This record gives sequence, structure tokens and C-alpha cells, in this order.
Amino acid sequence: MFLRALSAAAVLAALASPAFAGGPAIWVNTSYSVQVPVNGETDTQITDQEKSLKRSMYERAARECDDLKATIALTCQITSINVSTQITRNPGTPSQVYVSANVQMQVTVK
Repeated sequence: MFLRALSAAAVLAALASPAFAGGPAIWVNTSYSVQVPVNGETDTQITDQEKSLKRSMYERAARECDDLKATIALTCQITSINVSTQITRNPGTPSQVYVSANVQMQVTVK
């Protein structure tokens, strides 16, 4: 009896969570990438540029949740984010910084 009551309480608690407040919970995945010329020549300048570009990817992921909530989602939670950078240096061409991000979110559909 205690186990059955505990199971019922767990189900009720799960149903009360925000994920079940609206429609079904779904996964949304999105990817971003940008390639820009390197600003500066020193390691410090390049590192600062990388940090700034990575931060812009994190901010964009947060705005993605805002956009989803403004359109199709009741709730949105970032469950995973991966941001990577790569610098290409080829003789005779300007150096480039490539930044990519993959974001996974769980949303509750309105």
C-alpha cells in the first residue's frame, strides 16, 4: 500500500511539473556557426576575440529560448550546449576564427 501511494505521489508530482503544464514536451535542436577575420595579431587579442564570439553564442542560445516561448513553447530549458572555436592560419590569406554552437532544448508546446 505504501509503495502504491508513493508511486501515485510520484506520478502526481511529475504531472504538476512545468513540462506537463501545457502540451507535450519536445526536444528542439539548433546549430549556429560564424566565421570572421581575426582581429589583431597577438595571442591576447585573438583569445579576447574568441571569448567574445563564444559569449555571443551563449547569448544567442538564451534568445532562442525566448523566441520559442514567444511562438510555440510554454516553457523552454537549455539541456545541452556545445561551443567550439577554431582558428585557421594559411599563408597568404587572412587568419579566420570559426565558431560553432549546438544547442539542445526541452520545450513544452503551448
